Amino acid sequence: MSLLSSRQALADCVEFIYFIKNTYNLTGSKVIAIGGSYSGNLAAWLREKYPHAVDIAISSSAPYFAKLDFPEYLNHSSEQFKVVGNETCYQ
Repeated sequence: MSLLSSRQALADCVEFIYFIKNTYNLTGSKVIAIGGSYSGNLAAWLREKYPHAVDIAISSSAPYFAKLDFPEYLNHSSEQFKVVGNETCYQ
């Protein structure tokens, strides 16, 4: 569980960026992080924390203030599981 955090997700993204750039000889390529809602937060945080790895961040519909708990994201996702899937999918 200690690795399931936004900090760890950001560090994983940077490692992935470096891996792809080095593996495919893309060291001069620009990187754009894009996300909406919670992933919008991650995109913005990625650019803020690792400006040397991410050139641009597009954060759509991201909450303005960071929170420790993010129940709105869970609530929205849960409702979509019920609508698109079914109660078993939701459970």
